[in-house]
Amino acid sequence: MPTTTSSYDGLTLEWRIVDHGDGTGTRTTYLPDGTVDTVEQLTGLPIPPPPEPDPMADLQAQLAAQQALIDELLAALGGGNG
Repeated sequence: MPTTTSSYDGLTLEWRIVDHGDGTGTRTTYLPDGTVDTVEQLTGLPIPPPPEPDPMADLQAQLAAQQALIDELLAALGGGNG
């Protein structure tokens, strides 16, 4: 039975792999406007799914960006940590 694996960047489809269940499949990549960019024939399936993103790393990156913005605003106001 065919299975489909997809990756999204927000609401934009980045790529999709269709496994036909017989060891073959296709990988389709998409441009930001949603049109097809490339289609690649695959063999030797199934392909293991990509690792799940680390939510803690994403949270730490967001926190660092917010802290940098706070520091920049404080410096512009003449205050800050240093």
